[in-house]
Amino acid sequence: MKENTVYVKKRPNLHTFLERVSEMFEVVIFTASQSIYAKQLLDILDPDGRLISRRVYRESCTFSHGNYLKDLTVLGVDLTKVAIIDNSPQVFQLQVNNGIPIKSWYDDPLDCALMSLLPFLETLADADDVRPIIAQRFGNTA
Repeated sequence: MKENTVYVKKRPNLHTFLERVSEMFEVVIFTASQSIYAKQLLDILDPDGRLISRRVYRESCTFSHGNYLKDLTVLGVDLTKVAIIDNSPQVFQLQVNNGIPIKSWYDDPLDCALMSLLPFLETLADADDVRPIIAQRFGNTA
């Protein structure tokens, strides 16, 4: 029951990215972070709950060989319409063709990785099945 202060940096263009993506898709944050921490952070990022429609935490991950895997089937939705963006491709290994890798970010104020993904995400918006498109772009194989 000790209180701690945590500092977090937002990746450049995060808010703009979330606004644009939330216009095209239902945005679900699926994090391997513990809910006690992640809930507070997501409340700061989306205080009105208008950008992020659902939150899924570590408790929904599968722990395997030292990694928390994000099994997209826990979402209970049609995986032909699901894409996951993550800086750790091993976390989406159970549904590799739903996975869009993004480079890790630490502190580069000129980082534009999120905005660079937008044109590709726009191609997924009306796709019957996002998986072959993602697989072709990122060379994923099941």
